[in-house]
Amino acid sequence: MKRVFERQIYLILIPFVLQDSKMKFSIGDRVEVQGYEDGLQRSYFSGTIIESRHGNDDYLVEYDNLLENENSSKKLKERVNPFFVRPEPPLMQDDFYMVHEWVDAYENDGWWFGTISRIKGSDYYVYFLMHEVEKAYKLRDLRVHHVWKDDIGCWVPRKVYNEKKKTAEKCRVSSSPGASSSKARPNNR
Repeated sequence: MKRVFERQIYLILIPFVLQDSKMKFSIGDRVEVQGYEDGLQRSYFSGTIIESRHGNDDYLVEYDNLLENENSSKKLKERVNPFFVRPEPPLMQDDFYMVHEWVDAYENDGWWFGTISRIKGSDYYVYFLMHEVEKAYKLRDLRVHHVWKDDIGCWVPRKVYNEKKKTAEKCRVSSSPGASSSKARPNNR
């Protein structure tokens, strides 16, 4: 019975630990915001922190390529919970990808996480497990998938599903807010 009680306390504390460990951003920092609404899971949208309030309880982000609505030319500004904000990852594109590699594919003004399922000519087919969809992409629209390790403050490139544990052991590429080399895609794509 004691063991169950200790576990319940641990599960209750997890959100607070995660909240406290999240990186703090400043005005002007380049970030990516994780999609959290239905249909946007496993997607990331680039933007800039334009306001921080209440001791970084939330951020006002101006997105690079998302607009207020279809008829507007004004960039979307949105209040975002810090849990969904990460530094912009380093832009790493390979000359080629192999089947089963984890990648981010650029589409609909954001980066979407998936796995290379097959290659046909110059087309890389990416399977999106969350949406159960496979689509073809050109090399220019893919990047190496990275995971932000908040506990150690660095980016870990994740290339092949079976090597995820080995890759996570080393932090080969790190970044801090505002220091990213990544560039947002232009609006005219």
